[in-house]
Amino acid sequence: MGEALTAETGVEEVGTTRTVSAHSRFPFGSLTKLFTATVIMQLSADGDIDLDAPLAGYLPELGTVAWRSATARQLLSHSAGLVADHEVASRSVSPRRYVLSCIREPPLTTPGTAFSYSNAGYVVLGHLIESVTGYCWREAVESFLAGPLGLRLSYADDLVGWTSVRAHAVEGDDAVPLEAELPAGWLPAGGIAGSALDLAALARLLMDDGAPTGVLDTRVATEMRQGVPGLEPFGLAEGWGAGLALYGDGWVGHDGNLDGVSANLRFHPETGAIVALTTNASSGTALWEDLWARLRPAAVTEPAPIRRRVVPDLSAYLANDYRNGGTRFEVHRGGFGELRLRDDSGFTARLLPSHKDVFTVHCSSAEMPTQLCRFLRDEWGGVTALQFSGRLAVRPKIRQLAG
Repeated sequence: MGEALTAETGVEEVGTTRTVSAHSRFPFGSLTKLFTATVIMQLSADGDIDLDAPLAGYLPELGTVAWRSATARQLLSHSAGLVADHEVASRSVSPRRYVLSCIREPPLTTPGTAFSYSNAGYVVLGHLIESVTGYCWREAVESFLAGPLGLRLSYADDLVGWTSVRAHAVEGDDAVPLEAELPAGWLPAGGIAGSALDLAALARLLMDDGAPTGVLDTRVATEMRQGVPGLEPFGLAEGWGAGLALYGDGWVGHDGNLDGVSANLRFHPETGAIVALTTNASSGTALWEDLWARLRPAAVTEPAPIRRRVVPDLSAYLANDYRNGGTRFEVHRGGFGELRLRDDSGFTARLLPSHKDVFTVHCSSAEMPTQLCRFLRDEWGGVTALQFSGRLAVRPKIRQLAG
């Protein structure tokens, strides 16, 4: 193990004197998925779960749901075809109740055929953990992972909220406290809080670098870092393994964001390098982009240059009904004939052409970095889906065929 450098700055909540320490707990958001994935891989190594067996064999309550043939491996790699953000209208929901609610959601694609980032899929994995072990998801994480590694984690509660630093929205020179809201039932997908040191300890385990003996087999850690052939996590990473994003040049990790907080992790098994950042401000994503560019310039690629030219058949992209579960995107014309993207939450962005079927996404919020989206076509050349932030949103007729 090499030299560890840590730095802390700021306060846990604006207006207080509680300074951030090395052990302050920050909500991890989607980085929680890496903990859930690691427990699933532990259970697989012990023979309790076959990663390639249909979920219906472990979760009979799935009945005849269309995605019952999906596997744990597909859930881990976001290729099971589940919707991204299924939500339940309740203050407190167990993973089992959440999964029963998910049964009503038709799949986006046939399991194993496409990448589409899914919070719902990781709640299903949390329920799988509970069904196999008899523990609740939190108890399993503590018993199998956090305890042996000495992690000092806390967990969101559907009723109480977070035991962590406070989230903040940055508005000019002001920081306004807010709640890092997590939809009910999403604990296995986004409900852990901890420190950058905790993230580094998990990274060491997944690199097999000085981790306690017996927590995770070396071969399992290696398997998690191997990309699934054929998957294209466009806009998120170059590839995806069993819970880990692959960023190129040997770097792997994951990111997490909730309102007013962010967490980022990258590690490089060959060199043993680890970079972890936790923040409690909406400007944290921009801070991470800057930090990562400085620490590893070669890893950061600028969005493809915008070619201000006429794109043939621009109208082919226009639609008011690209859907991923309850999320609906609309692509319409803005000023000067350019494309604009919006959803029902109020999110809006300009789409400027980069190259064939690929656009740069320019959001009104300066805190949100420029991203890429693309449109997918069928074998006859018709536009069938939009992929943005790793999530597929399909046109209804395609969604019906997939179901």
